Amino acid sequence: IKRSRGAITRTPESLSERWDLWRKIMTSDLEIINILERSPESFFRSSNNLNFNNLNLENNIKFFYSVGLTHKCLSRLLTNAPRTFSNSLDLNKQMIEFLQEVSLSLGYNKPRDFVRKIILKNPFILIQSTKRVKTNIEFLQSTFSLNNEKLLVLLCGPGAKILDLSNDYVNRNYTNIKEKLLFLGCTEEEIHKFILRYPDVIFLGEKKFNDKLDCLIEEKLSSISQIIENPRILDS
Repeated sequence: IKRSRGAITRTPESLSERWDLWRKIMTSDLEIINILERSPESFFRSSNNLNFNNLNLENNIKFFYSVGLTHKCLSRLLTNAPRTFSNSLDLNKQMIEFLQEVSLSLGYNKPRDFVRKIILKNPFILIQSTKRVKTNIEFLQSTFSLNNEKLLVLLCGPGAKILDLSNDYVNRNYTNIKEKLLFLGCTEEEIHKFILRYPDVIFLGEKKFNDKLDCLIEEKLSSISQIIENPRILDS
């Protein structure tokens, strides 16, 4: 109630209807309860007309199925990014259509398959703007000089996780990684290879990345060449 006052202002009937709609996606009531514990506002957030919001939720579910998203995709969305289902239908359409256009522009003529892969890798993408995602895609392609085929592989794989990040955050962390590794004697080619092997490194803030790297080298646990070749050692 503290996080979502709507919990005590909605009618039992409208909440029951909403629960039933969620239940069509999740396999058990317990799964819904777990989501409510983490994000109660995603269930209770609405305008004064909850019936309208239930209709919006139902329309979103129908739309997602109509564009080829599987039950597994919807379950992942509701579990990780439940706010997706509170988006207006038009907003979700914009992102799905944008991703389909990206797929076709990269020469991949299975846009539905492309969208499924992206969402399974990054369920948060539908609660971001197309502008943010577009900028991050352009950043990846231009920074690493990727042709369409290589960009497609990256986006359908580990690179998908980067797409919903703040553009400033991505640029700032990339710049820090590049400057740090150049200082340690790496070439730009080695740096690009390092990041493409381990795109998750972009998630590491400046201090965390630098501290991890310094610790591994100073404690002689790894050399810089070993880190470049096996970047997941940073997970340790």
